[in-house]
Amino acid sequence: MCIGDFEKVVDEEFIKVVDHKNLNLDVPHFAKAIPSVENIAAFAWERMVGRFGEATLHCVTIWETDKTCCSYYGGRN
Repeated sequence: MCIGDFEKVVDEEFIKVVDHKNLNLDVPHFAKAIPSVENIAAFAWERMVGRFGEATLHCVTIWETDKTCCSYYGGRN
């Protein structure tokens, strides 16, 4: 997959939805879910999974600080 295509999906499906937004007020998903780093990672996964053509999304990592992050691998048991 071309990196430009990857970046376009990430930008359109996730960044534009959450960047510079009050997640509690501006993103309908977070009206009913606390915007913790864990929930944001799961939300990002839901927005992007299946949108990379033949490439498979492995995980989404959201960094809260330079020492705190959450990696989400989908609905695996």
